[in-house]
Amino acid sequence: MVVKISILTLMLFTLGCLSAVAQADTVLVKPLLAFKFAPLGVLAPDPNFQFQAEYFTTEKKSIEVGFGIGSNKRFKESSNAATRIYRIEHKWYFRPFTSKGRSVQYFAAELMHKDILIDKIAYKISDDFLDTEDRVDFQLDANFTAIRLKYGYTFFGEKGIPVFNAFIGAGLGLSNHRNLALPTGYAEGDFGMDLFRRDEGSRIALSAHAGISFGFGVSRR
Repeated sequence: MVVKISILTLMLFTLGCLSAVAQADTVLVKPLLAFKFAPLGVLAPDPNFQFQAEYFTTEKKSIEVGFGIGSNKRFKESSNAATRIYRIEHKWYFRPFTSKGRSVQYFAAELMHKDILIDKIAYKISDDFLDTEDRVDFQLDANFTAIRLKYGYTFFGEKGIPVFNAFIGAGLGLSNHRNLALPTGYAEGDFGMDLFRRDEGSRIALSAHAGISFGFGVSRR
């Protein structure tokens, strides 16, 4: 995670340097739409293929929606039977895009919801111990909703090719997890350390996020 954030910080710095070039250029670029793919989603704790669409309401504002989908059929190392991620965010760009200043900083407010179905194993409780020979499969329905503030850069290339975005963000989230079809007298085993383990219940937690995406765009005529 530290390496990922360091790489993203370097990308943000590079894009910032690009945005400082030729600010005196008065030829405006008027983006209309951008369609992007977020590759780091496949490396996330809940791996997914995530796609984004951004609509520019003005030269300095846009609304972006995103959808991610994944499962252990697509990602063999994942225990997630199904992953769905929904995102919507409002971006405020520092300035309009221009023909020589195509990299622009922005702030954004994001609402994200993640719905995951996780395959788990429970063991029979016997005399305050878990009988590892008596096991059953069950699922955890994990839901997480977060509101985050983000800072990033968008590069909008000539004729909309390419469009590149990098960002970091943080906020607060609410998790609500519940066990499905877990028989009475059974409990999940706690074997080893799992930083991303989820258990039944609700809680509030900090939510940090960083990522990149790339694709193509369409400009207003």
